[in-house]
Amino acid sequence: DKRRPFWDRPLDLPELVETATYYCVVHEVIHADDYMNGNRVIRETMRHIEEAHEDKLRISMRWLRRSGAPDYIKRKETLLRIWAEQYADMITHYRTYVVLRERKFPKVDYIWACLYSNYFPPHILTAIERERGVDYVLRRITEDLGRYCLVEALREAEEISRKKARRYTV
Repeated sequence: DKRRPFWDRPLDLPELVETATYYCVVHEVIHADDYMNGNRVIRETMRHIEEAHEDKLRISMRWLRRSGAPDYIKRKETLLRIWAEQYADMITHYRTYVVLRERKFPKVDYIWACLYSNYFPPHILTAIERERGVDYVLRRITEDLGRYCLVEALREAEEISRKKARRYTV
């Protein structure tokens, strides 16, 4: 079953366990670093979403209320935090992948490929990277903190896809 998380499958791939362990450690260290710096990624992303994407929050809350929102998402602030945390986790996955890829860890591409089943997989950022480069993506997620979030990343990846489709259209 390809939809099962990769860690539930047999771990008989050489070097996978070691790389997966490093992946988890680096990922959590990046989260801890942000937390120790005042949770800046989440705070700035929440502020940005609230200022730039209030309409999307309102529409989403309306939809959640109509469809029977879970008990833990009854307020706009909760949804706002979930969105910000989702973005923070996406960029943390990307940064982790870049670190381990640069260090040439074996099986890191396999781990990265297995993350594709998320709703908004971090592959959005590698799609942007293929077109614009790793430095561009890292600048966007660090220097543009508070001006860039999942919505902008999705739009950017979508625009890249449209451009590519136009190139190949006869």
